[in-house]
Amino acid sequence: MKVIQWFLCALLAVTLTYTFWGYGTNAHYDEWAGAKLYPALALAKGTDLYQTKEGPYVLTVYGPGSPIFYLPAALGSSPRQCLWVAYLLNIVTLTGCSFLVFGYRKQAQDRLPFLFLGFAWLFLLVGDKTTSSLYAIHHDLPLVAYLFAGIFFLLRYEERSKTLDLITGSALLWMAVWTKIVALPCILLPLLATVNLGMPTTKGFRHRTRTIIATGACLLFFFSLCFGVSDLWFHLFGATNSYAWRECRSLFGTPGESLVGIGFNERLTSLFRISILYFREYWPLVLGCGLIFITQFRKDSDRLSLWLATAYFLLIPTSLCALAKFGGVENSLVFAHAIAFAALLRTTGNVLFTHTKPILFHGLTGIFALAMALHPLKALIGGVKDTNQSPLQRAYRYLEEGKGPPVLFALAPIPNLLTEHEVFDSGEALTYSTMTNANALPASAETAVPQRIKYLAFGPAPYSYTFYASRFGLRLIPSPEILKGWKIYEATPKQNER
Repeated sequence: MKVIQWFLCALLAVTLTYTFWGYGTNAHYDEWAGAKLYPALALAKGTDLYQTKEGPYVLTVYGPGSPIFYLPAALGSSPRQCLWVAYLLNIVTLTGCSFLVFGYRKQAQDRLPFLFLGFAWLFLLVGDKTTSSLYAIHHDLPLVAYLFAGIFFLLRYEERSKTLDLITGSALLWMAVWTKIVALPCILLPLLATVNLGMPTTKGFRHRTRTIIATGACLLFFFSLCFGVSDLWFHLFGATNSYAWRECRSLFGTPGESLVGIGFNERLTSLFRISILYFREYWPLVLGCGLIFITQFRKDSDRLSLWLATAYFLLIPTSLCALAKFGGVENSLVFAHAIAFAALLRTTGNVLFTHTKPILFHGLTGIFALAMALHPLKALIGGVKDTNQSPLQRAYRYLEEGKGPPVLFALAPIPNLLTEHEVFDSGEALTYSTMTNANALPASAETAVPQRIKYLAFGPAPYSYTFYASRFGLRLIPSPEILKGWKIYEATPKQNER
């Protein structure tokens, strides 16, 4: 029996390794990977990520938590190396979260079937459209890392009552907020724990409240010192709050769906509609996490599942708000769903462990993990790619060889940064900063680089092209063979544009 179990474990480990590697090669071809990683490389150069008066304009909408998380990627000397380091951080984080949720058992003989569930969770994250972005280089994975790590330290505080654990856990939750504002409700987790554990709402509650406020104030002071209060306000709050919301006649949006005003009543109506649509689509998650909350409330048997279910309900309102905004897509639900899947699988494992025979428990969890592995394996058939031929890597070789005129790779100028050791404006930051107000940034923000580098390159889906086309005359020219797939434009500043 043990031989079969360990053989199954080895088979799942090999399958997961292949899945990690296959999706890692695909991450190099994701146009958004470079845009999301670029702020980390710029930060490693000591660049101010948030600017409103002078460039470079590197980041907007998203907080500094993600660039800090991906800082080790700056160890790479080429886009290929940087992307692999960043993706390795993703894999280490996901594997670590899986072990903390499923593999950390007091009894060694209980670990193997729960490890099977950990494998199943990792495969499920790949296969579900709302969580697959965790296998991409994006701002989603850092938030999950901070959130799971914060919950781990807070649970240690419940067991050991050491203030350092509370401070560390609270700081990590704040770092999740400083990655994406959607995580803000999770700051309440340490306070809700006093209710869940039946603690008196005096010393315990006040101590946690003071700690949360103190750690939040320290991080606010630190980031304000680094990036400036007004710049942070413009890029993290002013820009996002001005985005229009969808009418929300469908959960994930349809082509041509109408937008509504930015008034409170219009947004409240959209939020109500999308909440109903969400419940109709994902009622099993709502019901399952609700049952976990009810059955584990004020019990000490499985605190982690209770905390995960609580975090799911805290994240759902803000996740639906993010989905209802213009540009919101499936990954708006990634944080809530990654946590919900973990809570449901862990609780299911606990129920099976208690009410079934060991041989049946091992068999069911192993078969389920294998079933979850089928979808990512099927998706990877013929889908493993050569990372040395990725668009960013070819762009880097073009600039490094110096056989043609300089080209600015507008959306994510990683090749320019690595070859010229200079931080350029990010096309994503320029586009998002001016999406609702064309004059939000000074005119110098758009003219400095094209006057010096007169050729701009865009990918097959020309993100940020509209921004540059509104400010420059762009003439399409033939691309050299090494830049096949890139669209090269000669840029001429428009006179008297602003």
